[in-house]
Parts: sequence; structure tokens; C-alpha cells
Amino acid sequence: MNKRGRFSRGVNRLLSFWHYARVGNRLEQICEELGISVYRKDPWKTSQRCPECGNIDRRNRRGANFLCLRCGHVDNADHAGAKNLEFLGLTGEYSLRSLSGKLNGGSVNE
Repeated sequence: MNKRGRFSRGVNRLLSFWHYARVGNRLEQICEELGISVYRKDPWKTSQRCPECGNIDRRNRRGANFLCLRCGHVDNADHAGAKNLEFLGLTGEYSLRSLSGKLNGGSVNE
């Protein structure tokens, strides 16, 4: 009961987080050797924010598709999220939450 395969759900969860952390650490090592900077960003709502007008609405994302309800921008949701993570890197912010006090009505004119 409450098992998936050989290990319990809790052990599987611990193993999956360990693997994720190990891959992240290895990626940082490789980037450091190559002289590439790595910055951690919070992905909170990045695939729900329109990279064109800055509108944040959970209805903008439908599965893998992105359609902004304000400006009509159409994109792949993961691509929109990647653009927003790039935006966070350019602004020097950690997350969209830290920008929320600076946003005018939920949007940023880039």
C-alpha cells in the first residue's frame, strides 16, 4: 500500500529531489569551468505572464499554449516562460513577486 515500484512514495520523492540537485550542481560546475554565469530565478507565474504587455493571468496559459487575454499575443507557454525568465535576468530581480510592487496594474512596459 502507498508504494510505487520498490520504494515508498516518500523515498521516491527524496531520490527525485536528490537527482535534481545533483544535476543542478554539475551544471554549475561545468558553467564555472567554461566561464558562464548561472543565476537562479523563481519560476513563479513566468508562464502566465505575457512577455509583450506584462499581463499576468492564469487564464493566459492553457496547457502548452499561451494566449494573452489583454493583447492577444500567442506563443508556446514554455517559450513565454523562458522570455519572462530572461526578463527577470535583465532586470536583476529574483522573481515576479519582487517586481509586483513595481508593476503598474500588473504590467511592465519593456
